[in-house]
Amino acid sequence: MRRVRQYTKICVLLLLCTLLFVGCTTQTASLPGLPQARGMTPLIKEVPLDKPSEEIVISFVGDLNMAAEVRYETWGACFNEFAKRVGPAYFLQNVAPVFQSDDLTVGDVENVFSDSGLARADKGDEAYAYWYRSGSENAQILSVSGIEIGSIANNHTMDFGVQGYEDTKAALDAVGVMWGDETRACYVERKGIRIGVFCSKLFGSGQLTPILEWLESEEARACDYRIVYFHGGTERIYQPEASKQQMCRRLIDQGAQLVIGSHPHVLQPMEEYNGGYIVYSLGNFLFGGSRTCENETVIYQQILTLQEGKIVAQSYRMIPCNCYTDTVDTPYQPAIVTDEAQKQRIIDYMHGRCDSPML
Repeated sequence: MRRVRQYTKICVLLLLCTLLFVGCTTQTASLPGLPQARGMTPLIKEVPLDKPSEEIVISFVGDLNMAAEVRYETWGACFNEFAKRVGPAYFLQNVAPVFQSDDLTVGDVENVFSDSGLARADKGDEAYAYWYRSGSENAQILSVSGIEIGSIANNHTMDFGVQGYEDTKAALDAVGVMWGDETRACYVERKGIRIGVFCSKLFGSGQLTPILEWLESEEARACDYRIVYFHGGTERIYQPEASKQQMCRRLIDQGAQLVIGSHPHVLQPMEEYNGGYIVYSLGNFLFGGSRTCENETVIYQQILTLQEGKIVAQSYRMIPCNCYTDTVDTPYQPAIVTDEAQKQRIIDYMHGRCDSPML
């Protein structure tokens, strides 16, 4: 009899564990051939899954460098000259269907768009500095591919001074791409949900001030979903510094629901924290400054589940990509990873299960 009771208890325990696992599994739909969403986090105490629901999908990519380094901008094989030959749709044609089928796409515009012969800004030792510029026509790379918001809060949009910065804004305005920096947040409404995106540099705690002020503002509080897209941290390291982690977590504590990073030129892992999500670095995505930048990157998608016009849960999807697949015939052209081993390696790395995204 005791053995029967023990067996019954074990069966009940296994049944409860199974129900718990099923209850935590995300039911978010995905695009054909793309991974299912993960990590559903309820934003209300109970999510009544029997009620009709819909989704908002927001895609994020890292650095979009759509220019040549100024010292090579007349070189026939450089990005600027190549762009004149192939046109703006070429560069993101492999991933544009993802951006065009989502509800919003955000990336970091890490170059100056200007048709003026501007002088370089003084950066000190030229051996360790870079200046990136292309003509205003290259802003079309974003618009024709479905990227709606470009962050210009980074360390290269001032490469040609204030006038270069203003020219970049004008170029983005001309093609209908919203731009954001520390002086202007971006607001969009999708399916009745108001989304705020604040773009900022974040190389030290002093640069938290404009972000925190925005999070406390009436405009941000009026948003149903608040996103901080920042540019900062140490380059080419595979784990976020403790200081960056502390700053990002503080932003979640202060009301951001999603924090996305760029600048290190390599991927850094993500984490769920206090009901929000942090992606410490999305690395490069399109990088005109080099045909052989570190190749591993992702399209990160945040998926908001709506019921009765309100956000009831959030989940995410990562789409592993290569910044390039060919450096000769089809350079500067990101593509979704097809190799299953590489794909799994990148996903494992982003979840902190290995030290590097590279096989």
